[in-house]
Formats: sequence, C-alpha cells, structure tokens
Amino acid sequence: MKMNTTEKLSLFTGIATGILVCITGFYTFYTYRMVSIMKETFLLERRPYITLENIKVVQGKIEDSGDTGIQIELIFKNVGKVLTNYTIKSILVIIDDKTVTNPNFKNLGGSIFPGISTVFRYPPIKIDIPKIPLKGVIDYTIEYSSVPKDTCYTSHKKIEILVDNVQTKWTFLEENET
Repeated sequence: MKMNTTEKLSLFTGIATGILVCITGFYTFYTYRMVSIMKETFLLERRPYITLENIKVVQGKIEDSGDTGIQIELIFKNVGKVLTNYTIKSILVIIDDKTVTNPNFKNLGGSIFPGISTVFRYPPIKIDIPKIPLKGVIDYTIEYSSVPKDTCYTSHKKIEILVDNVQTKWTFLEENET
C-alpha cells in the first residue's frame, strides 16, 4: 500500500505528537516529585531541633546555707534553623542517692536562637564533696516548638552521670523523641 504525501505527513505528525505527549508526561511526573521533595525539605528546615549539648557540674559552697554540694547544669543547644521555645516539663536529679525535695526553679523555659546554647540549672544538692566519685541519674522531659508556635515536640532523656575531680562522664539510659 502506497501512501501519498499528505498521509505520510499526518503519520509523522501523529508519531511526533505521541512522542511529545510522553516527554511532557515524564517532565510532569518529575516536576511533581521535585516539588514534593522541596516541600519536605522546607518542612524539615522549619522544624525546631534542641539537643543536650553538655552537662556541667559546679562544686562548692551552696548559696545561702554555707553547706557544700554540687549543682547540675544542663546545656541545651538549638541546632535547628528557627527560633525555638522550650519548657522543662519534668526533671529529677539524684546524685549519691540525694536530691532536692520540692525544688524551686527560677526558670523552666524560654527561647533559643538558632545555633545558640542555653543553660538550665538544677538547684544545688547538699553532698559531701570529698566523697568523689559520685554517681547519679538525671531524668528530664523537655517540650519545644518553633516560633510562631507550630507542632510541639517532646524529648525525654534518662542519663547516668559520674562526677569526679577531673571530668563529668555521662551516658544515655533512655531516649524518646516525639
């Protein structure tokens, strides 16, 4: 069967149109996929991230009483890219089987700028300092969110701590992030 020029041109146009439809479908699929990835990336960058950067132990005289003891300082860092509000929901520090009954906190939260650290101080615990090394446990729950308030996240950690004259060593016993 012999095709005339008009039929050949129509066949060529139909094949070219089919190829262009396939290419357009391919680009549409990958554009949609890239937009989904960009959306996920944007949401991850807007998410607050607070981490326990360090634990510092201050030894010496306790204010107002003259007794000796130690004070635990938890250093939290905002490793995210957004201003973050945080609140300590619960905290218990036990060192050498001693703690502070009904601790009075000056501050249980605040805001942390991206890349900045903040210090949370547990009230001083009366302990005989010469009895070093000391073992203990820190158990806390912190709640945090970005500013303005978006999704609220919770971090719970239970930490074993060993205090001596040279350094403070600590190990996570439990970690939960929600």
